[in-house]
Amino acid sequence: GRNVCQMMATRTKGGATATCSRASVAWRTRKVAKREAKAIKGAYGTFEIDREDEKEVAVYRGALTTAAVCAGATLGALQWLPNEALQTNANALDALWMSANASLAVATVMIHIYVKPLKQFLQVLCGLGALGALGVHLRFPNEAIALSFSDHAWTTLAVGPAFAALTGIAFKEGVCYGKTEAFGLFVLTPVACLSHLASAPDQAQATLWGLWAVIFATFAVRKYTQEVAEDVGDKSVFWFLSLTEEEQAKVLAQMQNKTVVSVEE
Repeated sequence: GRNVCQMMATRTKGGATATCSRASVAWRTRKVAKREAKAIKGAYGTFEIDREDEKEVAVYRGALTTAAVCAGATLGALQWLPNEALQTNANALDALWMSANASLAVATVMIHIYVKPLKQFLQVLCGLGALGALGVHLRFPNEAIALSFSDHAWTTLAVGPAFAALTGIAFKEGVCYGKTEAFGLFVLTPVACLSHLASAPDQAQATLWGLWAVIFATFAVRKYTQEVAEDVGDKSVFWFLSLTEEEQAKVLAQMQNKTVVSVEE
């Protein structure tokens, strides 16, 4: 690399030195990054965490955060704003509701779950929740979806699948990482929904939903305290499950012979 830089400097004038310097720094950075990447031992082979993995985890965590913020803002508006203000700002409330649903949908796409049908089931639930919200809007076109949800307990059945998707995410996070707030969200989400469906006393519902919003926010924020590798999971499992039965048999045979298997993306 150094000889090439010297030749470039000899042939050109002015910005040659700066160009060479930047190229040299970039080359060293790539080399250091490659050297620092550690091979992780998985169930079926070794793998590394790459930039694509980091991006997916960032999007996943950002989606959960956006959903938590939008849901919390919606609940806060229902709790503290008078009905007149809610009607006046119906479009803003609808935007918050649909943003929360859309963000949750993104999270179901980015979440890493080994069993693909389970991941797809969460996505279907989220989609059904969005369709349900649209149906509520068409049924009560002159008021915000959130206000219709608050005033008509039966609408819980329409939008409930989205809450079920969140419950599924919370369950996965709780089982995988043993997070208290994840288990709390897993339990409290269906409890809050059922309390509304059963037309529980307003104060009881307000307490449940307020606690739900706090736990959801805590759950979303604490995702950023985890290592990226934890959210990525064991990439060798994803790789192994993508193989044919014949290829899987070969991998298992190599493992029995104690041959090191390197996961190829």
